[in-house]
Amino acid sequence: MSSTVNEMITFGEQLRAIRLGFNLTQLDVEDLSREIADRDGCQDFIVRNAQLSSIEHGRSLPGPAKLLTLAAIYGLTVNQLMTLWAAIKPRGDSREAG
Repeated sequence: MSSTVNEMITFGEQLRAIRLGFNLTQLDVEDLSREIADRDGCQDFIVRNAQLSSIEHGRSLPGPAKLLTLAAIYGLTVNQLMTLWAAIKPRGDSREAG
């Protein structure tokens, strides 16, 4: 049986699956992102729990700094995440989560 558009997994759902694969909570990701932000001296790298929830539920997309952070936490390249996003379109609108 072929998938319909409504059955396709969204970018946010895929990110959630990756996070859960590492056995991380959203708060774990926030803590790890704070470590990255502190190390690199750029608070834009912080991915707050509420932001990650919004991304995972398809209400927003990560901006460039958040994308870099998520890639680092999940052991992926930004190119891999962008390829994933291009292949799996998010549901709803595409507002960025700063």
